Amino acid sequence: MEICFSKRAERIEEGIFTILNEKKEALLREGREVFNFSVGTPDFRTPEHIIRAMEAACGEPENYKYALTDRDEMLDAVRMFYKKRFGVELYREQIMSLYGSQEGMAHIALVLCDPGDVVLVPNPGYPVFGMGPELMGAKCVGYPLYEKNHFLPDFEDIEEDVARAAKFMILSYPANPVCAMRFMSGRLHLRKSIRLCCCMIMRMRILSMVERQGSLFCRIRGRWRLGLSSIRFQSPTI
Repeated sequence: MEICFSKRAERIEEGIFTILNEKKEALLREGREVFNFSVGTPDFRTPEHIIRAMEAACGEPENYKYALTDRDEMLDAVRMFYKKRFGVELYREQIMSLYGSQEGMAHIALVLCDPGDVVLVPNPGYPVFGMGPELMGAKCVGYPLYEKNHFLPDFEDIEEDVARAAKFMILSYPANPVCAMRFMSGRLHLRKSIRLCCCMIMRMRILSMVERQGSLFCRIRGRWRLGLSSIRFQSPTI
């Protein structure tokens, strides 16, 4: 019996990281030395106190039940992090844990997009930014990022009718894969760019998705009416 996949599944192409990994393995078999810049896997040891805490948690029977909701301790830790790092107050209802920010960026389209909706994504940008909306039948429109503009969006490049039609727009800084935001001048430029983006969002009535560079977005007045902020926590942070 031949299995017929859905049209949605047929649109999924082989992942870029799978392709790069196959090329890496081929080079290694040839005896070549490879420096792998494809996936951001940590190359340092997890801090010892976190390892010990994980070991202790694995010995607690209560931790083997289904986790239907986030624990209050975790939510309060996130609220404390945002308060200390960004100087903003969050409510527990504004926080949700994910299996990595990539999962959130891919699946948020499930609740925001209908077939035919327009989503603005950065070009170049992380592959998952467009993958999620496309699986929902949305139309992804790329906005270019130029080195001369510190790889920040130039809103003159986005046609007004496209902006007005957009359901949401994805911003990602430090930018993947171009690694923008290394210098203070770029940071100041980003602050201006995000404020410009917020003005555009309010004028066009679209939602923004901001990944990782949450500090500046969090300080914008009325930010929670404009969009969502995704922060990737690393082990030494909290």
